[in-house]
Amino acid sequence: MSVQRREAIRNLSAAIFGNRYMVDVVSAIARLAADNEDEGITVRMIATATATASHAQVPDALVKQVVKRLVDAGVMAVLPRSRPRGPLYHRLDRSNRAWRALAHLSTELEADPPSIATTTQPSPHPATTKDNP
Repeated sequence: MSVQRREAIRNLSAAIFGNRYMVDVVSAIARLAADNEDEGITVRMIATATATASHAQVPDALVKQVVKRLVDAGVMAVLPRSRPRGPLYHRLDRSNRAWRALAHLSTELEADPPSIATTTQPSPHPATTKDNP
């Protein structure tokens, strides 16, 4: 996927979800969940799964923000740590309707990203332009 297409998806992700990386992270979680039926998923695993041949991975700190939102929404749950300083695993609730809708939308956007022209930043509101203070 080209840099322009990735940016178009991230701009749309920001407009819809208020987070540029939501689509990247949700798509990565969906891929991991398909491979890890009952195992937990860590932030690092998700971050690594966001990397592509042409794009660096989304940093752990940004993935963690999205994962926290998914936990707060009840889409993911935090699993108990196996040891005091062990990695923090999360379990995905695949039966959650919000998850299924979110995963479907993210997959569709990744498969057929919007045209770049439709995802550019909107022009400023007329009331806030330089000519109309």
